[in-house]
Amino acid sequence: MGILDDQSVVITGGGQGLGRSYALAAAASGAAVVVNDVNPEGAQAVVSEIVDRGGRAVAHVGSVADWDTAQALVELCVDEFGAVDAVVNNAAIMHMGNLLEDREEDYRRLVETNLLGTAFVGTHAARAMVRLGGGRIVNVTSTAHLGRARTSAYAATKGGVSSLTYGWAVDLAKHGVYVNAIAPSAQTPMLTENPIPGIDYTELPVPDEVAPLAVYLMSDRVRFTGQVLRLEKHDLKVMNLAAFPDNGVTRETWSPEDIDRALNEIVN
Repeated sequence: MGILDDQSVVITGGGQGLGRSYALAAAASGAAVVVNDVNPEGAQAVVSEIVDRGGRAVAHVGSVADWDTAQALVELCVDEFGAVDAVVNNAAIMHMGNLLEDREEDYRRLVETNLLGTAFVGTHAARAMVRLGGGRIVNVTSTAHLGRARTSAYAATKGGVSSLTYGWAVDLAKHGVYVNAIAPSAQTPMLTENPIPGIDYTELPVPDEVAPLAVYLMSDRVRFTGQVLRLEKHDLKVMNLAAFPDNGVTRETWSPEDIDRALNEIVN
């Protein structure tokens, strides 16, 4: 018996890297899997690997940044396997660059794939899940959105994914749809092709070591929502949600000089 027995799941960007590991692990845990990727060879290779191991899987080729393609992806899962119990919004692209040299096309590519792709698939999945009685949406964000050199455009899209996670969790809780996110740390093609200075990639987990968290979040054992989690080699972590701490200063009225003095006290 697997934790995903009788479940039907969608993995976007499932043709390589983390997505491939998520898809293989989901199938090994009992799920029927729709493997989405823009690369037909990559998607079909993962499907073949799952089927050769006795699992159930179909490929879907297309960009999640297209609204109709995202809808067709979710519909394929329902038509092929009878439901869509979980979706992992893994498809993404990376961009390393100097803010002063970033181009319009860099921003548009990142927003379309990373943010709109997640939003489109998540929206169509949520509609199907509400209609069918519940489910789990697993978004993939990044700690880059907390601030990291040369990743501001990429990080902004991942910050948006975190915000979608928090908002969807509130909107969908009453419908039995749980929404959480993973901020993975792993050796992936996307990172090795776009190395971040100061990071020793040999110290990072391989994708298969991160996959158990995705499998758990796809399962019907999940009973929390709106969380961002991270599984490293030995450590499981839950991110603190951004909030204003109770360390403010109270005054009847405020002048710019008052604010200057107060912030020097609070921040410094």
